Amino acid sequence: MHLKIDEESSVSNIFLSSEVPRTPENMKNIDAMSWEGRVLVVDSYDSYIFNICCLIEKALPKAKIFVIRNNQLDMETLIPQLSAFDWCVLGPGPGSPICSADIGILPAIWALPDTQLLPTLGICLGMQTMCLHFGGRLQRLIHPAHGIITAIDLIPDPLFGKHKKKQYKSNSHCLNKDQQQRNVLDDLYSDPDDLCSDLEDIGDISNNTQEQEIPNNTKSQNELKKLTVVRYHSFSVNIDGIHELKALAWANDTDGPVLMAARHRQKPFYGMQYHPESLFSMQGKSLILNFWRIAIAFNRKHRPHRTPLSNDWYYLDQKPVPLLASDKMHNKTKMTEQVEEKHFQVLQLDISAVEIAEYLQLNKLPYNAIMESTAKPGKFSILGVPSDGHYALTYTYPDRYLVKTYSDREEKITLETINAWNWISNELYKWKADYKQTVPFCGGFIGYFSYEYCVYTANIRNKTRKANDTTEKTEPVNTDYITCNKIQNKQPDVNLLFYERSIVIDTVTKKVIVQSLIYNDPWVVETAAFLKKIAKNNVHNSIHNTTISTKLSSSKNNSHNETSNIQTSSIQDLAQNSCSNSIQDLSQNSTHITQIIFPNKKEYFEKIKAAQDYISNGESYELCLTSTARIISSKSCTPANDWGLYKRLRTLNPAPYAGYLRLNNVTLLSSSPERFLSWSRDGLCELRPIKGTIRKDSSIDLEKAKVLLKTPKLYAENLMILDLIRNDLYQIANDIHVPMPMQVEEYQTLYQLVSVVQGTVRPPYTGIDMLAHALPPGSMTGAPKKRSVELLNKLEKNKRNIYSGVFGYFSVSGEGDWSVIIRSAFRYHNENHWSIGAGGAITTLSNSEDEWDEMILKLQSVLPIFTNEPETKIT
Repeated sequence: MHLKIDEESSVSNIFLSSEVPRTPENMKNIDAMSWEGRVLVVDSYDSYIFNICCLIEKALPKAKIFVIRNNQLDMETLIPQLSAFDWCVLGPGPGSPICSADIGILPAIWALPDTQLLPTLGICLGMQTMCLHFGGRLQRLIHPAHGIITAIDLIPDPLFGKHKKKQYKSNSHCLNKDQQQRNVLDDLYSDPDDLCSDLEDIGDISNNTQEQEIPNNTKSQNELKKLTVVRYHSFSVNIDGIHELKALAWANDTDGPVLMAARHRQKPFYGMQYHPESLFSMQGKSLILNFWRIAIAFNRKHRPHRTPLSNDWYYLDQKPVPLLASDKMHNKTKMTEQVEEKHFQVLQLDISAVEIAEYLQLNKLPYNAIMESTAKPGKFSILGVPSDGHYALTYTYPDRYLVKTYSDREEKITLETINAWNWISNELYKWKADYKQTVPFCGGFIGYFSYEYCVYTANIRNKTRKANDTTEKTEPVNTDYITCNKIQNKQPDVNLLFYERSIVIDTVTKKVIVQSLIYNDPWVVETAAFLKKIAKNNVHNSIHNTTISTKLSSSKNNSHNETSNIQTSSIQDLAQNSCSNSIQDLSQNSTHITQIIFPNKKEYFEKIKAAQDYISNGESYELCLTSTARIISSKSCTPANDWGLYKRLRTLNPAPYAGYLRLNNVTLLSSSPERFLSWSRDGLCELRPIKGTIRKDSSIDLEKAKVLLKTPKLYAENLMILDLIRNDLYQIANDIHVPMPMQVEEYQTLYQLVSVVQGTVRPPYTGIDMLAHALPPGSMTGAPKKRSVELLNKLEKNKRNIYSGVFGYFSVSGEGDWSVIIRSAFRYHNENHWSIGAGGAITTLSNSEDEWDEMILKLQSVLPIFTNEPETKIT
């Protein structure tokens, strides 16, 4: 057998088990917790498909789930294999159910001959293809519903639980005589012996007093059940007059009654328009259990034998391959020396990262990395301190090598692909040891990954096609970027500094940890003594004359003649020099700004309209549109200038994930409020997506902000990304849960709607696997992620560069913490301007003026650091 394997396709949880006949004896008392059957899940390139798998796993913990793309196998290959599966899910996806390039093999599943029927559940796009196959009509919603929470009406059916068979009065304008006769036909599951007796009861009795329009059937309102669900769709289907199909549920909204669930009367085919896997959809697990029981009943009668599954399915398994080889996960650590207390000292000092940086003159270095928590919920600030083993690691697309730069030499490390993740994972593994420090950073890498690099390594491609055209023109999404970026002006996409020495500040307990990976490093004792002396005397001219060695590292080709050298100074000199640039003194921040160029408002409105057209056409659910403001400066990027700007930023816009990075002719000034991903030594991962923003002023306190942010639009924005992130976690993490959905957090200039998602990564995977798999940040793309990135590439046209990438650290102790690069400014040293990116989530509920105001509001969280009252040019 020859299988067509697509490079982006995935099949997960591949198993080959002994075959058990589906006889009445074997299936009589079957238990959901022990059922080991096979479920085929067909993915239409959606960003929620693995949430569906998670829902199936919760309902049927031992089920073997196989995921394929809808264009991965042709039907000639797939049909002979379907008898090996117990049931099938045809999942959601972007696009249109009448576009063959969007739906792939989905219609062919509904067209299976009676002798090869497979119990199938269609979700969203899957249901639409079912209804259209049997004669339904496609309708565009006047008001597309994406991330919208809706109470839908249900009629009795085994899918929704226990019920008594009822006769329904025909609605004269909906049913003809033939349809009325078909309503009293014996349905496939009318015999209660066909189903297990323990169907899950779904929905609540409706107490509505208003008469509602119900397609196909009418019944007294006290017989209706209500179910709260989440919808993601731009189209609906109408099955009025379709004899083979039966409507089971609908939503009553501004579009009138919209079909929410249906089934075939004689075949084991069900569909639902809503997403049962969404966080705020109720009783999704119960629905899966009920469909499983329906499938069992059908299989027992009509599919008594399950065939073996071909071994060729193993070749389709595209589950993420662990970055670390399996043998390394079990080997002893390389660092054989016992980690002694001489490697770190803990001090009790009330001191900031900026103060320490200036005491040690780190702010004067051409290469420098600081991560700082200046607001809750951030807790730790980190300073990297150079040493002999200190180096910069850089990658620039489309090179096939990394550049490793020490103070006196440069090395090139060959890569087989553009993927640097394996090399980074293996490099950190070399330092693996049982670190005694309880802080999250013990040494390791600090730096950023650009947005484009996140897209490159996610293997997202542009696909150009016409409706109903199965041919696709496929191009890498990054080709457009290369053409507009001359080779000689290429900027680094990965920019990291490796530190053996570091200082970590617990901003809550006021503990300062001075630490080194260098065995018995005297720098730890000297620096700890120096900091204690400063804190004790609170004056700088009384420090004893002790020396601290600081290594200054920079690129050999630095355009500003930032040379590399070892500088040994007296502590007295260091202390005296630190007085000249006080933390409170912002007067030295003259930046010679000549102009601020904002995005073109007309063009931004046009892009919003285009984004909403994409959404109305079903191409995306939400698009995170961004743009860039440029601040023209006549001053070059010197360490003094850059440091002054960062000090101003941290004062004017405190943030939990702030930071300063100066490396390889790039400066990044960050005041990010959004954690993308963090993980602990024991593998606990946390993501904190932000979606939903309002301005903070004297008329709005926190309680009022909670009311203002509780709107369908803002909740939908957050929920779509929340569901996407849960999906991203699924393939690698376990125990995925949302301990804090939709909470309002207060920042210096804004109130924002924040959710917290957690999961646990276990060997052979690590947090680095999770980071590589989950990028680019869903809060900066929209959903579904793949299609949204492709569309944004067409809309925005320009590179985002560092903006909306991630900034953070990898610790040798196994931790990591990465923030989304927003509310930040960056500058390439060979350019005459700073860049500040900003944007917002575009949905069908978006108002162009409001979106423009939100984008400007976000820009203004950073713009005040440029204080020369420049001309502001809004085009």
